[in-house]
Amino acid sequence: NLWLATVFAEQSAWACMVILAWAALKQRGERARLLAILMLAAAVSAISKQVAESLGMARPFMVGISPQHIDHGARAGFPSTHASVLYAVAFLLLARRRLRIAGWLVLGIASATAWARIYVGVHFPLDITAGAALAAAFVGACCVLGWARRPPSTIGLETEGIQARGLLSRGGAPRRNTR
Repeated sequence: NLWLATVFAEQSAWACMVILAWAALKQRGERARLLAILMLAAAVSAISKQVAESLGMARPFMVGISPQHIDHGARAGFPSTHASVLYAVAFLLLARRRLRIAGWLVLGIASATAWARIYVGVHFPLDITAGAALAAAFVGACCVLGWARRPPSTIGLETEGIQARGLLSRGGAPRRNTR
């Protein structure tokens, strides 16, 4: 159905934002993580756009394979930035037990959006596959670096460095002022 495909192709990001807002309300302890996920989504978006620009691969409507069912600029489409961002957000949410319901919902929206962007003629299936692969590689790198699982407040901090400054005792508990 062209109407449904158009809605998913053009409006799915808003549905994901609603899901993230819902997750922030339901899982207050994960708000910093959700903010970090949004920042990582912006990073994968920038990477995807840079790769697409450097490769310069045309979209289906640009080469006459498909009619252009939605307004879209004639810029490169490989990999799909929609797929890169939506799948990265879904995978990052799925990496956290407390955010998995939101992750499954975003994964469903990402898959529906992938279908829709192909249906309306703005992406080839390979564009979507490459976007999802870029998302998986990006999230994999985040996991290796510890960004996907550790609380955002501990990313980049080393316990020894904190102990050396006298902020924590050897046991990891805060020191009491004994004066």
